[in-house]
Amino acid sequence: MIQEQEFVHISEATGAKIRQQRVSLNITQSQLADIVGASVQQIGHCEAGNYDVAVDRVFALAQALSLSPAQLLADD
Repeated sequence: MIQEQEFVHISEATGAKIRQQRVSLNITQSQLADIVGASVQQIGHCEAGNYDVAVDRVFALAQALSLSPAQLLADD
C-alpha cells in the first residue's frame, strides 16, 4: 500500500510536470482548464500537488499537454 508521504511526493512531482509542460507549450492555466473541462482553481491545485486527480482527468491532462498518461505520472 502506498504511504502518505510517497503519495504527496508523487502528487507534487506530477503537479510540477503539469506546470512545466503547460509553460513549455505556452498555455495558460485558464486555457488548460478550458481544454480539460476543469476550473482554473483545480488546475492550480493540481500544479501545486494539492489535488487528487481522477483517472479520466489524468488522461485529459496528458492529452492536452501532448504527453502519455505514463509520462505525466512518471516520477523522474
